[in-house]
Amino acid sequence: MFGSLLLGQYFPDPGKLLMRLSGIWACVFVAVALSVTPLMSLQRFRVLSRYRRFLGLSAFFYSVLHLVIYLILFAGLSWRWIRSDLVEKPYIYAGVLALAILFALAATSTKKMMKRLGRNWKRLHRLVYLAAIAIGAHLWWQVKSDTSLAIIFSLVFAALLGYRIAVNRKRLRNMLSS
Repeated sequence: MFGSLLLGQYFPDPGKLLMRLSGIWACVFVAVALSVTPLMSLQRFRVLSRYRRFLGLSAFFYSVLHLVIYLILFAGLSWRWIRSDLVEKPYIYAGVLALAILFALAATSTKKMMKRLGRNWKRLHRLVYLAAIAIGAHLWWQVKSDTSLAIIFSLVFAALLGYRIAVNRKRLRNMLSS
């Protein structure tokens, strides 16, 4: 993306395409990271567990890139512009929620933090499903005419969340009855 930008391939409006690309890649990496657990249930895909952290950090990287592109190419680092966007475009709040969750997950993804948080580490990292829901809301809220990306990612996230709920149905039932 950066090389193409320097070569002038995204002009006259580089911000629009770069925002779209960085957002798509962030969604792809979140979806792929969430796919690791179901795929690991198949014996030959267990090796994927080694790459889960990389996939999650890649999702965080593209999310931050998405924000930086917005701040620089769209808002021009103008607080007045950003404030007006926060009023006019409520989908930004869903995106910021997803980014905040991904930040917390990235900050606690080291072995040292895993050890420090103990059992709470897993609980914290289950927030990735809330991030996926926030991403879906972010996509649907901003749709103008082309709903294809929102549909695709919503279906993928719903399937992955549905899988997780189905696998943990007994534990969820016990939690709700307590």
